[in-house]
Amino acid sequence: VFCTTAMAELSSEIDELFDKLTEGKGGHKYEHGFTEDNWEEEMEQVPMFMTKSPDNVDAEKAPALAAMQAMIYDDEMDTPEAKALALKIDGNEHYKKKRYDKAMKVYTEALKLKCSDGELNTVLYTNRAAANFYLGNNRSSLEDAKEALKLNPSHMKAIVRAALSCYNLGRYQDALDFCNNGLTIEPSNTKLIDLSTKADKEKRRSDRDERKRQAQQKKETIREQQLLDALQARGVRVYIQPSDDSDSEHVQLVSSVSDLKDLQPGPNGTRVHLDSDGVLHWPVVFLYPEYRQSDFIENFNEQHTFQDHLAVILSESPPWDAAKHYSPKSVEVFFEQPETEHPVQVAKTSTLQETLSDPRCSVRGQTPAFLVVARDTPYWRTFTEGI
Repeated sequence: VFCTTAMAELSSEIDELFDKLTEGKGGHKYEHGFTEDNWEEEMEQVPMFMTKSPDNVDAEKAPALAAMQAMIYDDEMDTPEAKALALKIDGNEHYKKKRYDKAMKVYTEALKLKCSDGELNTVLYTNRAAANFYLGNNRSSLEDAKEALKLNPSHMKAIVRAALSCYNLGRYQDALDFCNNGLTIEPSNTKLIDLSTKADKEKRRSDRDERKRQAQQKKETIREQQLLDALQARGVRVYIQPSDDSDSEHVQLVSSVSDLKDLQPGPNGTRVHLDSDGVLHWPVVFLYPEYRQSDFIENFNEQHTFQDHLAVILSESPPWDAAKHYSPKSVEVFFEQPETEHPVQVAKTSTLQETLSDPRCSVRGQTPAFLVVARDTPYWRTFTEGI
């Protein structure tokens, strides 16, 4: 702790410094006083009212500032306690002018000195906590407040700052703990009373939301397990498709609930799902390789046939089918075997469930894809060659 003798010596040294700085003035009036023309310039020489930190200080024009710099930089004042105290004063000036970033840096420099004055260090940590708080650095603010409380557990400003930081971080129980601790020391502290009320309200809301989230998560886990059981019961092989930024071409068979979560969704975020009657619904893509066109079916009931959907999609000739070759009766449906990349023809009267249960068929991601080709065309002959 900065002892009384040391403080007296420091005060004496400052008085001597002022005497040296004003030596030779002969008791005459200060020649650089405020006037209507120079008052702004003069105010810039007063540490409290400075808008910027000067590089060089004229001791005759700004004795107070020269004295402060002497406290920080002169060898005669070169003790950690004196320097830390001067830096604290400097940091406070920045803080008052809402220059929180500069204040935080100055307080940091003071703390680096590791002076032996515990109370001064408590204030420095608390002040830096305040600067960090207003910079939006709530975690740093909380850590500084905790350091201050290690040195002085009853330091009220540090308690309030820790409680406010916890509140902003959404750590409402911790905020309440700091509030309760502070109110045992100072029961009438209005800041802590108000903050305690707010934190308690937010904690109740947060706890309620967390219970809802956990209940929803439980429902989703049950739903995903039911979906996995349905896929496995039907013998549908679903594979996790490698991401676009992955170097691997390896596909992984879905065998667990966690695997389901890794499945890429279909277009527009669509996903395979199991309804309340235990029926699967898939997002499905029809590809027309002859014209490089496609159709997307967002909800293909597994009990529906391909013919059901083709009757709707091809009820009129598509705009890209100038030859009018594509109609529900003139097309055939195929899926591609992933192992051989050879097309396998599907009966249009078969259901989606029957087709996906074929051991030669597999699904990449969550979107089964089927090839649709018109018969009796030059492309048909090329496409079916070798099948």
